[in-house]
Amino acid sequence: METDGINERTSNKGEKRKLKVILENDKSSEPTPFIGKFTGLSPAPKELLYHAYERAANGHINIVGENEAVSLESTVQPIKMNEYLIAIYDKHSNTVTFRDASEIEITPVLKRLRTEQPKESELIQDYYTAKTALNKEFGSKKARLKIVTRERGEIDALQVRDLDKIATEVDEKVKTRAIEGQEVMKEESGIIPTYDAITTDPSKIYKLEDIVTPAEYDAIDIQDLLKAKTEKDRLTLLPYSNSNYVKSRLIPSLTVRKVNHRRIKMLMYINYMIAFRSHAFGNVRNRKLMAEGLRNPPNIILDKLYERFVDRTFTKFGGNENFKFTLKNDQKLICYMLVLCLKLDDNYVNPEPISEDLGITTTKLNVLFKGIGCSIRTLSKKEMTELGITKEYGAKRAVLTAPLKLPEHKRGSRKKK
Repeated sequence: METDGINERTSNKGEKRKLKVILENDKSSEPTPFIGKFTGLSPAPKELLYHAYERAANGHINIVGENEAVSLESTVQPIKMNEYLIAIYDKHSNTVTFRDASEIEITPVLKRLRTEQPKESELIQDYYTAKTALNKEFGSKKARLKIVTRERGEIDALQVRDLDKIATEVDEKVKTRAIEGQEVMKEESGIIPTYDAITTDPSKIYKLEDIVTPAEYDAIDIQDLLKAKTEKDRLTLLPYSNSNYVKSRLIPSLTVRKVNHRRIKMLMYINYMIAFRSHAFGNVRNRKLMAEGLRNPPNIILDKLYERFVDRTFTKFGGNENFKFTLKNDQKLICYMLVLCLKLDDNYVNPEPISEDLGITTTKLNVLFKGIGCSIRTLSKKEMTELGITKEYGAKRAVLTAPLKLPEHKRGSRKKK
């Protein structure tokens, strides 16, 4: 049955055209329209030509659309038919036809899977299994030998899966080792200050502000040192009065006509570092005792010394903060201090007085000097003359040259069990 309606519609040219509306509720000779619901695809493919056909077995309508890679097929016939009413506009006849439609589910099927899994594979496998069993039981000696040879060359699917698992585990272990190696290098490089490996000026390899921040530098008060009249009075003002290295440079620097305040502050900071190290192994957990051991320095200095050279942990219950001064922290503090010494001594440093102040051997100290890029060598006569070093005082020096060359990381050989 058809129901017609006439509506007037104005075209772009201004002339009126009659729009004919048709409502169909009976079967037409044309294919029944469907509303496709695409599962597993977003968005639904548009450049496909769909066909509808009726299956002879059950009379259901099947929708198929395909290209070279994929085939889209309707899976389940809709339970409720004619759930929707859709409008189809024909621009040639200027008609709109309303027709019943049903929603149908359409899913993708890869054509590759069909070619890789032929329907007869199971039958063929059963045939070979039966034939092998018969030959094992009743076959000739030659036939049985051929079966044994073939089976030796076969790999079980479970074995293949295990091999893949083992290969994956090996790859993960290799990646883990590589990451661990990077972490080791990162840890070792973390004990020295930030450096410029390109510059050809030794004085610019390390920046002072990377070792002593401007805030710390400004907080160092040297007025009492400048006012002190005697050497004894000056030494009592130091956080660590027994430092031969600091004393041998501080006293001459204070007795000149024009005192270099920058040099005095650097010597004071080195002295703070030596004092901090002397108390850290025993008192680092008690900040009050550490402050007293350093003769109550400005808070910013103690804060930064803790920040750079102390490991912090927190207890699980209560969240209390714990401090620990490790061997790595000790090496880092010494490396930072040695960079300051290089800046004070124009990149030529005598290791012996520093090793005495720190209570470690010159050999161990030289390893740390090399770690920041120094070479340990005897100075030439020209260098000794330029630095004002007498023959009696001549000895090996830690010398920093540019461009910087750090020692390569060496991995120790594994011990045989």
